[in-house]
Amino acid sequence: MSNELATRPVVGLSIQSVDELARVATMMAKSGFFKDASDAAQAGVKIMAGQAWGIDPFSAMSGIHVIQGKATVGAHLMAAKVKGSGKYDYRVREMTDQVCSIEYFEAGESLGVSTFSLEDAKKAGTQNLSKFPRNMLFARAMSNGQRWFCPDVFTTPVYTPEEMGARVDGEGNVLDVAVREVPVKATEAKSEGAAPGALAVEPIAEGDGVSFDDLTSDEPEVGQGRLDVEPITGAQLKALHTIGSKLGVGSDQRDDFRAFIADIIGRPLASSKDLTKQEAMTLLDYGVDELAAMLDVWSAERKTQVPA
Repeated sequence: MSNELATRPVVGLSIQSVDELARVATMMAKSGFFKDASDAAQAGVKIMAGQAWGIDPFSAMSGIHVIQGKATVGAHLMAAKVKGSGKYDYRVREMTDQVCSIEYFEAGESLGVSTFSLEDAKKAGTQNLSKFPRNMLFARAMSNGQRWFCPDVFTTPVYTPEEMGARVDGEGNVLDVAVREVPVKATEAKSEGAAPGALAVEPIAEGDGVSFDDLTSDEPEVGQGRLDVEPITGAQLKALHTIGSKLGVGSDQRDDFRAFIADIIGRPLASSKDLTKQEAMTLLDYGVDELAAMLDVWSAERKTQVPA
Protein backbone atom coordinates (compact mmCIF):
# COMPACT_ATOMS: atom_id res chain seq x y z
CA MET A 1 0.00 0.00 0.00
CA SER A 2 1.30 3.49 -0.85
CA ASN A 3 2.39 5.80 1.95
CA GLU A 4 0.76 8.72 0.16
CA LEU A 5 -2.85 9.67 0.66
CA ALA A 6 -4.94 8.51 -2.26
CA THR A 7 -6.21 11.26 -4.54
CA ARG A 8 -9.91 10.58 -4.73
CA PRO A 9 -12.26 12.62 -6.91
CA VAL A 10 -15.13 14.31 -5.16
CA VAL A 11 -18.19 12.12 -5.66
CA GLY A 12 -21.29 13.95 -6.83
CA LEU A 13 -21.43 17.55 -8.04
CA SER A 14 -18.05 18.95 -9.08
CA ILE A 15 -17.49 22.67 -8.58
CA GLN A 16 -14.94 24.21 -10.94
CA SER A 17 -15.25 27.96 -10.42
CA VAL A 18 -16.16 30.63 -7.89
CA ASP A 19 -19.34 31.35 -9.85
CA GLU A 20 -20.40 27.72 -9.59
CA LEU A 21 -19.58 27.74 -5.88
CA ALA A 22 -21.71 30.87 -5.38
CA ARG A 23 -24.69 29.36 -7.21
CA VAL A 24 -24.52 26.07 -5.31
CA ALA A 25 -24.02 27.83 -1.96
CA THR A 26 -27.00 30.10 -2.61
CA MET A 27 -29.20 27.14 -3.53
CA MET A 28 -28.13 25.20 -0.43
CA ALA A 29 -28.69 28.16 1.89
CA LYS A 30 -32.10 29.01 0.41
CA SER A 31 -33.28 25.42 0.74
CA GLY A 32 -33.67 25.91 4.50
CA PHE A 33 -32.45 22.36 5.16
CA PHE A 34 -29.19 23.40 6.82
CA LYS A 35 -29.87 25.47 9.94
CA ASP A 36 -26.24 26.45 10.60
CA ALA A 37 -25.78 27.87 7.08
CA SER A 38 -28.56 30.36 6.52
CA ASP A 39 -26.72 32.45 3.95
CA ALA A 40 -24.58 31.77 0.88
CA ALA A 41 -21.32 32.83 2.55
CA GLN A 42 -21.70 30.31 5.36
CA ALA A 43 -22.70 27.58 2.95
CA GLY A 44 -19.78 28.44 0.67
CA VAL A 45 -17.26 28.05 3.50
CA LYS A 46 -18.58 24.57 4.33
CA ILE A 47 -18.55 23.53 0.67
CA MET A 48 -14.98 24.83 0.21
CA ALA A 49 -13.84 22.87 3.27
CA GLY A 50 -15.42 19.78 1.77
CA GLN A 51 -13.69 20.37 -1.57
CA ALA A 52 -10.32 20.55 0.20
CA TRP A 53 -11.00 17.24 1.96
CA GLY A 54 -12.54 15.39 -0.99
CA ILE A 55 -16.11 15.61 0.34
CA ASP A 56 -19.03 16.34 -1.97
CA PRO A 57 -21.12 19.51 -1.41
CA PHE A 58 -24.17 17.82 0.12
CA SER A 59 -22.09 15.74 2.54
CA ALA A 60 -20.09 18.86 3.44
CA MET A 61 -23.27 20.80 4.19
CA SER A 62 -24.61 17.94 6.29
CA GLY A 63 -21.44 16.82 8.06
CA ILE A 64 -19.11 19.82 8.39
CA HIS A 65 -19.80 22.57 10.91
CA VAL A 66 -17.68 25.61 11.73
CA ILE A 67 -17.92 26.30 15.47
CA GLN A 68 -15.93 29.03 17.24
CA GLY A 69 -13.80 29.33 14.10
CA LYS A 70 -12.83 25.65 14.07
CA ALA A 71 -13.93 23.02 11.56
CA THR A 72 -15.85 20.12 13.07
CA VAL A 73 -16.71 16.83 11.39
CA GLY A 74 -19.05 14.09 12.57
CA ALA A 75 -17.34 10.91 13.81
CA HIS A 76 -18.85 8.75 11.05
CA LEU A 77 -17.62 11.09 8.32
CA MET A 78 -14.22 11.19 10.05
CA ALA A 79 -14.11 7.39 10.12
CA ALA A 80 -15.05 7.23 6.43
CA LYS A 81 -12.18 9.57 5.56
CA VAL A 82 -9.69 7.41 7.47
CA LYS A 83 -10.94 4.24 5.76
CA GLY A 84 -11.02 5.88 2.34
CA SER A 85 -7.64 7.58 2.60
CA GLY A 86 -5.80 4.72 0.86
CA LYS A 87 -3.09 5.13 3.50
CA TYR A 88 -4.69 4.49 6.89
CA ASP A 89 -7.12 2.01 8.38
CA TYR A 90 -8.57 1.30 11.80
CA ARG A 91 -10.08 -1.55 13.78
CA VAL A 92 -12.39 -1.24 16.77
CA ARG A 93 -10.73 -3.44 19.39
CA GLU A 94 -13.24 -2.89 22.19
CA MET A 95 -16.59 -1.12 22.37
CA THR A 96 -18.76 -1.34 25.48
CA ASP A 97 -20.77 1.07 27.59
CA GLN A 98 -17.58 1.62 29.62
CA VAL A 99 -14.81 2.03 27.06
CA CYS A 100 -14.00 2.24 23.34
CA SER A 101 -10.56 1.34 21.95
CA ILE A 102 -9.63 1.87 18.29
CA GLU A 103 -6.34 0.70 16.78
CA TYR A 104 -4.95 2.63 13.80
CA PHE A 105 -2.81 1.21 10.99
CA GLU A 106 -0.63 2.50 8.18
CA ALA A 107 0.32 0.06 5.43
CA GLY A 108 -0.78 -2.78 7.69
CA GLU A 109 1.45 -1.73 10.61
CA SER A 110 -0.04 -0.59 13.89
CA LEU A 111 0.38 3.10 14.71
CA GLY A 112 -1.21 2.92 18.15
CA VAL A 113 -4.48 2.67 20.01
CA SER A 114 -6.88 5.46 20.95
CA THR A 115 -8.92 4.62 24.04
CA PHE A 116 -11.68 6.72 25.55
CA SER A 117 -13.40 5.50 28.71
CA LEU A 118 -16.56 6.43 30.56
CA GLU A 119 -14.42 8.12 33.21
CA ASP A 120 -12.66 10.15 30.51
CA ALA A 121 -16.05 11.11 29.11
CA LYS A 122 -17.34 12.30 32.48
CA LYS A 123 -14.23 14.40 33.01
CA ALA A 124 -14.67 15.94 29.57
CA GLY A 125 -18.38 16.54 30.11
CA THR A 126 -19.37 14.36 27.15
CA GLN A 127 -23.07 14.52 26.27
CA ASN A 128 -25.63 11.71 25.96
CA LEU A 129 -23.70 9.21 28.08
CA SER A 130 -26.84 7.85 29.73
CA LYS A 131 -28.59 7.32 26.39
CA PHE A 132 -25.87 6.46 23.85
CA PRO A 133 -22.64 5.63 25.71
CA ARG A 134 -21.10 3.49 22.96
CA ASN A 135 -21.75 6.07 20.25
CA MET A 136 -20.30 8.93 22.27
CA LEU A 137 -17.22 6.97 23.38
CA PHE A 138 -16.60 5.89 19.77
CA ALA A 139 -16.83 9.50 18.59
CA ARG A 140 -14.21 10.70 21.07
CA ALA A 141 -11.88 7.72 20.50
CA MET A 142 -12.14 8.27 16.73
CA SER A 143 -11.55 12.02 16.97
CA ASN A 144 -8.49 11.64 19.20
CA GLY A 145 -7.05 8.80 17.13
CA GLN A 146 -7.45 10.66 13.86
CA ARG A 147 -5.58 13.67 15.24
CA TRP A 148 -2.87 11.50 16.85
CA PHE A 149 -2.21 8.93 14.16
CA CYS A 150 -3.72 10.20 10.87
CA PRO A 151 -3.35 13.99 10.99
CA ASP A 152 -2.88 14.32 7.22
CA VAL A 153 -6.32 12.90 6.43
CA PHE A 154 -7.56 16.47 6.83
CA THR A 155 -5.59 19.59 5.88
CA THR A 156 -6.33 21.25 9.24
CA PRO A 157 -7.01 19.86 12.74
CA VAL A 158 -10.66 18.88 13.04
CA TYR A 159 -12.89 18.07 15.99
CA THR A 160 -16.29 16.49 16.48
CA PRO A 161 -19.09 19.06 16.97
CA GLU A 162 -19.68 17.82 20.53
CA GLU A 163 -16.05 18.61 21.44
CA MET A 164 -16.69 22.23 20.51
CA GLY A 165 -19.84 22.55 22.62
CA ALA A 166 -22.58 21.82 20.08
CA ARG A 167 -25.55 19.74 21.21
CA VAL A 168 -25.65 16.45 19.33
CA ASP A 169 -27.84 13.36 19.18
CA GLY A 170 -26.75 9.75 19.67
CA GLU A 171 -25.39 9.56 16.11
CA GLY A 172 -23.36 12.74 16.53
CA ASN A 173 -25.71 14.82 14.37
CA VAL A 174 -25.77 18.46 15.39
CA LEU A 175 -28.98 19.53 17.08
CA ASP A 176 -27.99 23.06 17.98
CA VAL A 177 -24.88 25.11 17.20
CA ALA A 178 -26.13 28.54 18.23
CA VAL A 179 -25.81 29.84 21.79
CA ARG A 180 -29.03 29.14 23.67
CA GLU A 181 -30.56 31.31 26.36
CA VAL A 182 -31.28 29.74 29.75
CA PRO A 183 -35.05 29.51 30.42
CA VAL A 184 -36.30 32.00 33.02
CA LYS A 185 -38.80 29.92 34.98
CA ALA A 186 -38.54 28.62 38.52
CA THR A 187 -38.20 24.80 38.40
CA GLU A 188 -36.68 22.62 35.72
CA ALA A 189 -37.33 23.50 32.10
CA LYS A 190 -40.40 21.59 30.93
CA SER A 191 -41.54 23.65 27.99
CA GLU A 192 -41.82 22.02 24.58
CA GLY A 193 -38.41 21.71 22.95
CA ALA A 194 -36.44 22.27 26.17
CA ALA A 195 -33.50 19.95 26.76
CA PRO A 196 -34.41 17.22 29.28
CA GLY A 197 -33.03 18.07 32.69
CA ALA A 198 -31.96 21.58 31.69
CA LEU A 199 -31.95 23.86 34.69
CA ALA A 200 -33.97 27.03 34.68
CA VAL A 201 -33.32 30.07 36.86
CA GLU A 202 -34.53 29.59 40.40
CA PRO A 203 -33.73 32.37 42.90
CA ILE A 204 -32.16 31.02 46.09
CA ALA A 205 -32.74 32.59 49.47
CA GLU A 206 -29.77 33.46 51.68
CA GLY A 207 -28.45 30.41 53.50
CA ASP A 208 -30.06 27.87 51.15
CA GLY A 209 -26.72 26.95 49.63
CA VAL A 210 -24.01 28.73 47.71
CA SER A 211 -22.48 28.61 44.31
CA PHE A 212 -18.75 28.38 43.76
CA ASP A 213 -18.45 32.07 44.37
CA ASP A 214 -20.63 35.08 45.06
CA LEU A 215 -23.35 35.20 42.39
CA THR A 216 -25.68 38.09 41.80
CA SER A 217 -28.47 38.91 39.37
CA ASP A 218 -26.41 41.72 37.86
CA GLU A 219 -24.90 41.36 34.43
CA PRO A 220 -21.09 40.98 34.47
CA GLU A 221 -19.25 44.27 34.15
CA VAL A 222 -18.01 45.35 30.76
CA GLY A 223 -14.62 43.86 30.10
CA GLN A 224 -15.11 40.71 32.13
CA GLY A 225 -14.40 37.43 30.40
CA ARG A 226 -12.43 36.98 27.20
CA LEU A 227 -12.61 39.74 24.63
CA ASP A 228 -13.53 37.51 21.68
CA VAL A 229 -16.64 35.94 23.22
CA GLU A 230 -19.77 36.98 25.06
CA PRO A 231 -19.46 36.93 28.87
CA ILE A 232 -21.78 34.93 31.11
CA THR A 233 -25.16 36.60 31.72
CA GLY A 234 -26.79 37.43 35.04
CA ALA A 235 -29.49 34.84 34.37
CA GLN A 236 -26.86 32.18 33.86
CA LEU A 237 -25.11 33.18 37.09
CA LYS A 238 -28.39 32.71 38.95
CA ALA A 239 -28.85 29.30 37.33
CA LEU A 240 -25.36 28.22 38.41
CA HIS A 241 -26.24 29.41 41.92
CA THR A 242 -29.21 27.07 41.77
CA ILE A 243 -26.97 24.17 40.73
CA GLY A 244 -24.63 24.84 43.63
CA SER A 245 -27.56 24.70 46.04
CA LYS A 246 -29.05 21.53 44.56
CA LEU A 247 -25.66 19.81 44.71
CA GLY A 248 -25.29 20.79 48.36
CA VAL A 249 -22.15 22.87 47.86
CA GLY A 250 -21.32 24.69 51.09
CA SER A 251 -19.30 27.87 51.54
CA ASP A 252 -16.26 25.81 52.53
CA GLN A 253 -16.46 23.84 49.27
CA ARG A 254 -16.72 26.62 46.73
CA ASP A 255 -13.01 26.50 45.78
CA ASP A 256 -13.27 22.78 45.04
CA PHE A 257 -16.46 23.27 43.05
CA ARG A 258 -14.81 26.04 41.03
CA ALA A 259 -11.89 23.66 40.30
CA PHE A 260 -14.41 21.01 39.18
CA ILE A 261 -16.03 23.50 36.78
CA ALA A 262 -12.59 24.53 35.50
CA ASP A 263 -11.82 20.89 34.68
CA ILE A 264 -15.07 20.61 32.70
CA ILE A 265 -14.43 23.70 30.58
CA GLY A 266 -10.74 22.89 30.21
CA ARG A 267 -9.13 26.10 31.46
CA PRO A 268 -8.26 27.85 34.74
CA LEU A 269 -11.13 29.73 36.36
CA ALA A 270 -10.58 32.47 38.95
CA SER A 271 -14.26 33.38 39.27
CA SER A 272 -17.60 32.27 37.93
CA LYS A 273 -17.88 35.67 36.25
CA ASP A 274 -14.92 34.68 34.05
CA LEU A 275 -17.08 32.06 32.33
CA THR A 276 -18.24 32.79 28.81
CA LYS A 277 -21.87 32.64 27.78
CA GLN A 278 -21.16 29.50 25.72
CA GLU A 279 -19.38 27.78 28.61
CA ALA A 280 -22.21 28.57 31.01
CA MET A 281 -24.75 27.25 28.51
CA THR A 282 -22.79 23.99 28.24
CA LEU A 283 -22.71 23.58 32.02
CA LEU A 284 -26.42 24.29 32.41
CA ASP A 285 -27.33 21.81 29.69
CA TYR A 286 -25.98 18.90 31.72
CA GLY A 287 -28.65 19.17 34.40
CA VAL A 288 -28.26 18.44 38.10
CA ASP A 289 -28.22 14.63 37.91
CA GLU A 290 -25.42 14.41 35.35
CA LEU A 291 -23.34 17.08 37.07
CA ALA A 292 -23.79 15.28 40.39
CA ALA A 293 -22.47 12.04 38.89
CA MET A 294 -19.52 13.86 37.31
CA LEU A 295 -18.76 15.62 40.61
CA ASP A 296 -18.74 12.30 42.48
CA VAL A 297 -16.19 10.83 40.07
CA TRP A 298 -14.08 13.98 40.12
CA SER A 299 -14.08 14.15 43.93
CA ALA A 300 -13.13 10.49 44.29
CA GLU A 301 -10.21 10.87 41.88
CA ARG A 302 -9.09 14.06 43.61
CA LYS A 303 -8.93 12.24 46.97
CA THR A 304 -6.70 9.53 45.51
CA GLN A 305 -4.27 12.22 44.34
CA VAL A 306 -3.87 13.79 47.78
CA PRO A 307 -0.51 12.71 49.36
CA ALA A 308 -0.82 10.51 52.46
